Amino acid sequence: MKIKASIYRKKTMKKLNTILVAVIALFTFSAAWGQVEITKTTDTTTLINGQTYDASLDGSNSALYFYVKNISTHAQFLNVIRRQLTPVNDPGLDEQLCFGAGFGLCVPVTTTDSIFRFPDSTKFSSQQRGTLEIHFNNYSIPTDLEYRYYIVDAFDNKIDSIDISAKTIPGLGVKEVAKNANVSVNIYPNPVSDVLNININGTQSSNNTVRLVDVLGKTVYMGHMDNAKKLNVSDMNNGVYILKVSDGLGNVLQNKRIIIRH
Repeated sequence: MKIKASIYRKKTMKKLNTILVAVIALFTFSAAWGQVEITKTTDTTTLINGQTYDASLDGSNSALYFYVKNISTHAQFLNVIRRQLTPVNDPGLDEQLCFGAGFGLCVPVTTTDSIFRFPDSTKFSSQQRGTLEIHFNNYSIPTDLEYRYYIVDAFDNKIDSIDISAKTIPGLGVKEVAKNANVSVNIYPNPVSDVLNININGTQSSNNTVRLVDVLGKTVYMGHMDNAKKLNVSDMNNGVYILKVSDGLGNVLQNKRIIIRH
């Protein structure tokens, strides 16, 4: 009888351990889900986790900027996986994805890949905020892009997500304007510490506009130029900015991500 009781106790403990492991796994999964906040860089109070963000693509280059914040009480290794919800039929499309704590790292994305995993996970301290940047370049007009971006842990367990519905503005024709006029914009160096050189080739317009915008959407510089300009950024704060160059008719000739680093 003692032997049978001992066997019974062992079986009971084994079942309890199995149940306990399952409960812990379920709790861990539940606790992981929703432990990040996704917001726009221009509005850090409105959560867009699990929502669809509608974006209008203008010019020949566009970029979307988001913050990802670890709101858990412990550090997490986070990563991002991009999934195409609908196939992309635009052979000229060029993608870049930037992700990580702070300003993050930018890598090219193969557009023909329906699923793309960012190369490396990044450690986010508790309450630390990082950036998720999505760059689309050289797309056709019109074009529609439907993507989902999963925020995952180091083991690719999904924590949260955001959908991107990006559509070009029909009739804008900026890409065609630049192509037909053989217009090109050369911007260097990048990163820049003191003077940023901007050269426009293919147009003699003296009424081009240069605008520099920070990640919060604030214009920190706006001015006019002809075919060349030296922009002094030595007094500006370190960080990521977007430089937009437009011609006299308002057509965007270039949107470029600039890093100021003193």
